[in-house]
Amino acid sequence: MKKIMKINVIFVLCFIIMITAPLLCINRTKNKLSVTENRYLASFPKILDEVGRISKDFPASFNAWIKDNIGFREFFVKMNTSINYDIFKTSPNPLVKIGKDDWYFYNNDYNLEIAYGKYPLTEEMLVAIKNEQESIQKALAKRGIEYVLVLTPSKVSIYPEEIAEANFEIRETPMDIVARYLKENTTIKVINTKGEVLKAKENGQQVFFKTDTHWNDEGAYIGYKYTVNELNRFGIINSLPASIEQVQATYRGEFSAIMGDATLLPEENYNATKIVSPSASEIQNKQLLDLIYREQKNDNYLSNGNYTYINPSLKGPKILMYGDSFFGRWKIPELFAENSSEFTYVWSDRIKNSIVDEVRPNVVVFERTERYITTLLKQADPLLIYGKLKDPSAEIISHNTPVEVKHGEKYNIDITVKNTTNEVLSKKRNIGLCIWQDGQDRGYRVNFPDDFELKPNEEYTFTLHDFQAPSGNATYLEYQMVEEGITYFGEKERVDINVQ
Repeated sequence: MKKIMKINVIFVLCFIIMITAPLLCINRTKNKLSVTENRYLASFPKILDEVGRISKDFPASFNAWIKDNIGFREFFVKMNTSINYDIFKTSPNPLVKIGKDDWYFYNNDYNLEIAYGKYPLTEEMLVAIKNEQESIQKALAKRGIEYVLVLTPSKVSIYPEEIAEANFEIRETPMDIVARYLKENTTIKVINTKGEVLKAKENGQQVFFKTDTHWNDEGAYIGYKYTVNELNRFGIINSLPASIEQVQATYRGEFSAIMGDATLLPEENYNATKIVSPSASEIQNKQLLDLIYREQKNDNYLSNGNYTYINPSLKGPKILMYGDSFFGRWKIPELFAENSSEFTYVWSDRIKNSIVDEVRPNVVVFERTERYITTLLKQADPLLIYGKLKDPSAEIISHNTPVEVKHGEKYNIDITVKNTTNEVLSKKRNIGLCIWQDGQDRGYRVNFPDDFELKPNEEYTFTLHDFQAPSGNATYLEYQMVEEGITYFGEKERVDINVQ
């Protein structure tokens, strides 16, 4: 009997250790890098919001933190990866699709739908892309800056035949459709690199990594070379593509890490690019880099590789390039620096007015890879398109703010504002009504409707929905117009409120 009790006690202790050890060994390091997955783990979330209430995002964020940081997590991730991949021959992560002949494909952002012919690109979206891209072109042209759009192909556009479970062939894909539409309906200079990359593939070159979503150095050089030749044809630059030599190298693709084990797939042999007798050199412009990082943070865009080069062998032009991971790596910034007196690369999907003002380029090149092509319809920086308000002013005409409120009850408050400027106010210009509480701007905004414009001397009534009293027996609200990121402007109205 004692023996059975002893076994039961041991069993219970082992069970307690099994369920508590992962919690006791939980990761407490902020922004820890997961080597197996090649990403930063979720950080512990804020419990309270700006007004002292439990954050509505806390439960989901806390759950994500627990999942990412529980003790022994990396061991179990690797074990799960090994079981799925080695035993069941399936991808441990749905983001990676196993193809034919050791090819792998990214299964997110509608990437595979490009090959299927089901990528969500409608006529309305094409019109929106046209309008946004033309607005950027016109805004830059007013400053004497050329605008060039470069499109790079997704892997599935070049190697559709390697996708498993179907017989896909080379076809017209979204980048072809967008490039043709813009060329037919605008004067924007569009460079479609897909054709040249396909030619190289047909000539026997491997232009993409098998275990990664990106092109390799050979594919990247082809894209660079074609872009430079087109820029020469447009009369924007007057220099030949940089000469290179190829160096044998190895590369471990990102799909291993995405599937849960950075060493899961073997390294690939490839021909790395080495520039012959480079003339450009990288410089550390701290003021510019700090500005770029601030803008990336404001746009919730992860700071990646941002570079500035100078090339004393050329008199011009000065090029500012925006791009993603297809142009941000694979020696492409260094290569383009050989064709510019000063070259700045910004890893972002939005051209910012502040960076254009700081760099003062002759040319802005904007690159998008195919699966992200719909980001071309993303609203441009209002300051780039419209500039700052020249004489910002507004008048608070009326409001119906209650002077007494009860805890737990919700109130709708109407605030009527008159535009006393000589310019149009709108949401597109990042202009709205700021609600201050107890002397602080906590980020509360009431915006104009998307397509609404408030013309000079006209009035508009904003509605603050579901206002609730904070803890305490008193508070006060203030109303004032704001040009986001620039200035508060116009009359500021204060209302003291008793809380019952």
